[in-house]
Amino acid sequence: MLGKPLRAWQVVALGIALLLSGVFAAPASAAGNWIPAHFTCAGVSGVMADGNWTHYGAAGLFPAAISSYPFGTVLEDESGRTWTVEDTGPAWSAWRNGRLRIDLYNYFTSRDCWNNFRTYDGWVRVRRYGWNGSWL
Repeated sequence: MLGKPLRAWQVVALGIALLLSGVFAAPASAAGNWIPAHFTCAGVSGVMADGNWTHYGAAGLFPAAISSYPFGTVLEDESGRTWTVEDTGPAWSAWRNGRLRIDLYNYFTSRDCWNNFRTYDGWVRVRRYGWNGSWL
């Protein structure tokens, strides 16, 4: 029925659905806050969106996440490994099941990805926002 006011739970459900779909990027995390992440393997070699060649330690985020985590942002996982955001992925949702989707440049062919890498869920935190940000 048009004109009927939305209930609070409907507004919350709509907001969550839009966030998970990637329409709205999640807010950037504060220093030390862990962000749920879904890691995938990019499996490509070439020039990334920031103009650099693919290299180990680079990561790509999906376009909707770049406004919250711009190029040059350094992400650290729970094992202490770090990646620098330098590329964008396809125009898919930036979030998968509530987790930030991160393409890792560990292997540079799709065959290497298939043979050596399995997608997994984990956690990351921001160590630096952008190229000129201060280290957190």
